[in-house]
Amino acid sequence: MCVALAVSACNGSATPSVPSAEGQSAEPMIELTGDPPVSVRSLKVTGAMSHADALVGLKEALSHVQQAAKQSEAAGHTPGGSFEASFVIEPNGMIRMVMEGESRLAGGKPAQVVEIFSGSAMGNEWRFPASDGQSIVEVEFVVGQ
Repeated sequence: MCVALAVSACNGSATPSVPSAEGQSAEPMIELTGDPPVSVRSLKVTGAMSHADALVGLKEALSHVQQAAKQSEAAGHTPGGSFEASFVIEPNGMIRMVMEGESRLAGGKPAQVVEIFSGSAMGNEWRFPASDGQSIVEVEFVVGQ
């Protein structure tokens, strides 16, 4: 079962976003300001985890996306664009597997962004909240927009 929820964050607080007439929000679901700004553009959750809990875990993940982008600077350019990732999440919130999806990052060393971020996920540097069973979280991250 998939549930759609749009949440916008400003200075660490999450507030509901108002969907457009087509049911799509023009705002990012969650975002982290800074250099570069990073956000979650889309999210799909399958399994026991709630959509809201997935957003909690992803909010923690954004600082790791931001750090990966900073570490991937080259010739004064930070990678920007978007990339997709899927996570297999154990009931205790631990990330069991990260699957890289399409990357539309450019500038700097874009492949390093996904590699560094995936390493932080698999290294248990952040995790999702616990749930009643295994889940799959599919997400599109945006860097620098």
